[in-house]
Amino acid sequence: MNYTLYQLEFQNGVRFGSGNLDSTEITFHADTFFSALFQEALKFGKEKEFLSRIEEGKLLFSDAFPYMGKCFYIPKPVIHIEPKADQEQGNSRKKKLFKNLKYIPQENLEIFFKGEFEEKHMGSLKELGSYAMKTAVAVRGKEEPEPYRVSTFCFKDGNGLYLILAYKGKEDKEFFEELLESLSYTGIGGKRSAGFGRFEAVEGKMPESLRKKLTDTGKMNISILSFGFKFGLPLDADLVFDVRFLPNPFYDEKLRYKSGTVPEVAAYIEKHEVTKEFKKKLDDLVEF
Repeated sequence: MNYTLYQLEFQNGVRFGSGNLDSTEITFHADTFFSALFQEALKFGKEKEFLSRIEEGKLLFSDAFPYMGKCFYIPKPVIHIEPKADQEQGNSRKKKLFKNLKYIPQENLEIFFKGEFEEKHMGSLKELGSYAMKTAVAVRGKEEPEPYRVSTFCFKDGNGLYLILAYKGKEDKEFFEELLESLSYTGIGGKRSAGFGRFEAVEGKMPESLRKKLTDTGKMNISILSFGFKFGLPLDADLVFDVRFLPNPFYDEKLRYKSGTVPEVAAYIEKHEVTKEFKKKLDDLVEF
């Protein structure tokens, strides 16, 4: 596959759905982008060709990620990183900053894995842009006017979002760019009739360090995360399994206060038939 990076320079504010009108995300996901491109393909009567190229793996595209100037950000890996001994392990303020961190500069990925990610990078995205709140009024027939607030995000000059396209051949790339150009006038994110979400797409220069990560044929890395449902689902998880049906060592007084890293706890869970059956079915699903 070939890879190209496109920078989206937004002319006005954007609003990417987060469930409420009075809040907004700063990026959008690939499924939203797919839907928007499909709508553009419909305009040209090329929806079947679009779906065909997607299904045949001739076109693949990423989520949209932020960039600032020449610095491209990627999502923070969902993995526990133990900071170095000299990196203030007990600093609660730094821990909070790290926990709330969503994106890191792609060139700092190796530093991140080593536990040496510097605090100065944790607030860098504050310069990406700013939020704005607009108050509007909904008028429906003879009903009383209902005011509501709409949140938008405005990128500063030189900042915006980027996405990566993987394509099979030159024709596939040209087909994608035709739809992307059409979408740039339509807009993505926010009320399009108000001018929100319109952008200029520029083919940017992909950093070699990022290209190397894309073309590296090394082994796939899989991150496994345990969580409590009362704290909410992990937002970046590709697969989520509810395993509350498995035997819970909490109800064994000898194991109640031991963590899952203790061999006795693992042995307790794995000795039951329901666990063995679940592992067998899970292996089949993953290998499929």
